[in-house]
Amino acid sequence: MKLYLCFYFLVNFKAMTKSALFVFILIISLFSCKQNLTNQLDKLDEQNNDTVDSVQLVKVWETDTLLTTAESVIFDEKRNVYFVSCINGVSPWVNDGDGFIAKLDLNGNILDRFWATGLSGPKGMAIKGDSLYVNDIDSLVTIDISTGKILGKMTVGDALHLNDMTLAEDGDLFVSDSNDGVIYKIAGDKASVLLQDTTAGGINGLFVHEDIMVFVRPGSGMLYTIQHGNLTPVNVADGLHGGDGIEKYKSGFFVSNWQGSLFYLDSLWQKTELLNSVDEKINIADIEVVEGQNLLLVPTFFDNRVVAYRIR
Repeated sequence: MKLYLCFYFLVNFKAMTKSALFVFILIISLFSCKQNLTNQLDKLDEQNNDTVDSVQLVKVWETDTLLTTAESVIFDEKRNVYFVSCINGVSPWVNDGDGFIAKLDLNGNILDRFWATGLSGPKGMAIKGDSLYVNDIDSLVTIDISTGKILGKMTVGDALHLNDMTLAEDGDLFVSDSNDGVIYKIAGDKASVLLQDTTAGGINGLFVHEDIMVFVRPGSGMLYTIQHGNLTPVNVADGLHGGDGIEKYKSGFFVSNWQGSLFYLDSLWQKTELLNSVDEKINIADIEVVEGQNLLLVPTFFDNRVVAYRIR
């Protein structure tokens, strides 16, 4: 159609009136606009093709059962390994000194079971530069990734139950005190209270994305967001009792329930349960998503393993 119009225009150019020329240009412009609009709509469809119904999990590997009381797992993109925090005991809140960090390869093989030792109840972790940061009951521990040696420990306010951790884009760390309902901000070597609300129960899982933080209260099962400049919590979902880990995937979030279930919440905060191992008494603790590989990693706490699932 376009070629025909162009040919007609060239052959009859002299005979065309100004009005006809205007009509011709208008037709070509409208055709072009229609194509641009179609392309934009196609792109929007691709971006929004991450509804809760499209998310499925397929198990691809699992570790040996030597990761005693595996609480959290994190991917080190620079070195292509995983680190797993292992409490190595029945009680997660006792300063007994027998906790450790294990190192895995990309297929779940244990490269070094006791890569880092001298911890008690290691839980949430974050990687910044060449350091691994670990919550250890009442201390934030810094570990040299090149050696596995502890570089230092710092107390975080009055916290006695440090649990999850998330890293912001500007390098600040945020950690939860799960019994006292406090979120701390760690900037350099200084800790300050970001949010404190003991009336609504404890806080565990945290995740920061741009200027929004998502967190869960395991006692009430409520999921909240707070925004930079407005720290008033907004309840966006419920029914997440025992909420532990939070990880972003596409425009939604995975949220784990320590008792043994896993949910995906889409961009409208509608949730669907994807895993349930409650009857088998297999926990689902502080999860990790490797979005570039479409992998979800699940530490199973008292089941002493990490299980990897392909996200589809």
